[in-house]
Amino acid sequence: MGRHFGRRRFLTVAAVAAAGAAVSFLPNPFAADDEKRNKDEKRNENVFFWKGVALGSGAELRLFGVDDRRAADLVNKVLAEVARLEKMFSLYREDSLISRLNRDGYLTSPPADFLELLSLCRDIHALTEGAFDPTVQALWKLYADYFAAHPDAETPPPQNSVDEALKRVGFGKVSFDDREIRFAEKGMGLSLNGIAQGYSGLTKTSTALPRLSSKRTIL
Repeated sequence: MGRHFGRRRFLTVAAVAAAGAAVSFLPNPFAADDEKRNKDEKRNENVFFWKGVALGSGAELRLFGVDDRRAADLVNKVLAEVARLEKMFSLYREDSLISRLNRDGYLTSPPADFLELLSLCRDIHALTEGAFDPTVQALWKLYADYFAAHPDAETPPPQNSVDEALKRVGFGKVSFDDREIRFAEKGMGLSLNGIAQGYSGLTKTSTALPRLSSKRTIL
């Protein structure tokens, strides 16, 4: 039997999400604990190691057989690419493209990266028969607003409110091409938090690096 998604559970999930995604890049809080291990690795294998937060998730980069100066330059290139992607996909930036889309209900002249990620979402949505649906943002906002207004509540929002929010959920209600992205229903919203990190890390930030042997680079 499923448990109610009440205030306590919602706040736990929301706190974890916000703590990671509200910032772009943070130093690794456990860096001191890892310092000796990393120095040993570097001494033995000439490894450059970076660890921090990117796109709201933990991230690390290891470069093998690259001197410190070159490695630092490569890491800066990767972080610059992540910053570029955050300007598109971060819900915690009011000036991001996804925030503009959610606010206005449409986005004209979307960049190729945005369209590529939406195409990937469409494929996964179809393969999972709708289990993966990035238009869940309307439902998430309902819970966030409800518990903000009722901080002592231990039960979920009223079912009629949930049903109303669900009318604004459905990836089939999102149309997109190189001219614009548009929602079919007012009040819809996208959240790409479940896919943007992987897309950015594996597909895009790796292109910020020059051609390196797979034995020399780990993302």
